[in-house]
Amino acid sequence: MKIRINTVVIFLLLIPIFQPKLFTQIPSLSYLYIILNLLVFIFLCCKLMTKGGKLPGIIGIWLSYRMYLLFIGIVNSNVTGILQWGYLTLVISCLMLIFEIYGFSDFSIIVKYIAVISVVLLALNYCTLMMFPRGVIQSTFYEVEAGDYYLLGIKTQFTTMMFPALSASSLYMYLEKGLKSKLLFGGSVVFCLLNIFNKSISTAIVGIFLYIGLLAFSHLFSFKYNEWICLITFLIFHVLVVFFRIQNLMASFIVNVLHKDTTMSSRVNIWNCAIHLLEKQNIIKWLFGNGIFKNEAFVPFGSGLWQPHNQLLALIYPGGLIGTAFFIGFIFLLLKVRIQSLEVQSLVIVCLCVLILSVTEVYFGVTFSYIPFILVFYYQKMCNLKGCNDAVVF
Repeated sequence: MKIRINTVVIFLLLIPIFQPKLFTQIPSLSYLYIILNLLVFIFLCCKLMTKGGKLPGIIGIWLSYRMYLLFIGIVNSNVTGILQWGYLTLVISCLMLIFEIYGFSDFSIIVKYIAVISVVLLALNYCTLMMFPRGVIQSTFYEVEAGDYYLLGIKTQFTTMMFPALSASSLYMYLEKGLKSKLLFGGSVVFCLLNIFNKSISTAIVGIFLYIGLLAFSHLFSFKYNEWICLITFLIFHVLVVFFRIQNLMASFIVNVLHKDTTMSSRVNIWNCAIHLLEKQNIIKWLFGNGIFKNEAFVPFGSGLWQPHNQLLALIYPGGLIGTAFFIGFIFLLLKVRIQSLEVQSLVIVCLCVLILSVTEVYFGVTFSYIPFILVFYYQKMCNLKGCNDAVVF
């Protein structure tokens, strides 16, 4: 009976974390999710205290990084994005607390419900694509269809839900052998592909080939990915693409396969404006950053402010080099490979894909993009605590 109660509780705790992007456009629903997540956080903190537990180190590092951003925002009188700052801080903390409190006894249940909720939302999103070809909320920005809102937001935002769906369903298939877990993984793949190809999402299409390529390389050459490889690849790739434009060497692929121009839907022009901002600022701003921006939009482009469409730029300008190093350190700890197993490598490859794909999108402003990284951390932690016999620890 206890397991059954925990199962229901875990499901209810996870539901508020998976807020469909469409609901952020409806103020009443947006505030409802904020309240629900606050209640979840309070409940989890009380649960932690009753067990006599201290604040886990990884959560302390996360909160320290977020408080640093808030402090810089206050110093610079720039806290326009404080609501989003608070929401992301809260939700990621809640997710990690769920693993801390329930992970030892019910880890596979948490993973299962992350996968189930993700797949259901992808399925419902596909339904909105079929029912509303121009979105549930139609774009008013010069009739640009890329701005149409579906359940999971605009089409470039669908990808973020695919990260938890694929990572959690594949991990669950390793944890629970059987037809149901395989069907869950199969459903995850099917609904990811349906969403991707219905809207021809270029970044996600690249992600498919990238994942297959990284997985094949690992199997063919017995190559093992780890936190150093992931983060060094992230930094090198972002610098080469954003600052040195190495993508020009792949112009034929971009134009003929992805059917995009070499500016990648004007992203190159936005990067130029963002780089110009960085060039103009003093050493203090370079070190400490400029503050918290609403929707991470700080790049003057056209008639308004835009987000930089690149994760590295989205880290450096608001948080400076110190804030960027803080964030990379947090991701490094989540990605630290301590157990050599097929399931860990599969998760790490998803994380590497997220890091590489973030060259054209700001993924880490969304909760769902953190989930593969959190799964890497807590799966290994639970294995070490339980002394898994099938894992090789090094």
